Amino acid sequence: MKFSEGFWRMRPGVAVWHPVEAYDVSQSPDELTIYAPTRKIEHRGHTLGGPLVTIRLSSPLPDVIRVRLTHFEGEVPPKPEFPIVSAPGPVAVSTTEEAAELTAGRLSVRVSRDHQWRIEYAADGRVLTSSVPNGIGIAETE
Repeated sequence: MKFSEGFWRMRPGVAVWHPVEAYDVSQSPDELTIYAPTRKIEHRGHTLGGPLVTIRLSSPLPDVIRVRLTHFEGEVPPKPEFPIVSAPGPVAVSTTEEAAELTAGRLSVRVSRDHQWRIEYAADGRVLTSSVPNGIGIAETE
């Protein structure tokens, strides 16, 4: 990689795919699932090109938010594999037209649904950090 013009440049043979919008959101009592295409979906034909990134937000422990970013779920997990201790506290999940939010204790994560990629992480109502366009993604090598 080479840092130039304000961005990381990828080596030949490496492609990086970044989510561009929270196209669809699914919620359960203790988890949010965000389906994020890597380009704007303006018509049916746009669903054919590029991967779909799945982001699962949950809480394994009080005051902890787990973020899982996947593509092609269902593959055999690589080894070695280690168990993760999980003792979640109360979790609140809500979805509106503007945003989807998961709150676990004092922490919360908010995913914007206004056709612009943005995830905000907050503690006690104060934003700690956020993921803006090109902030997260999946990498693919030849």
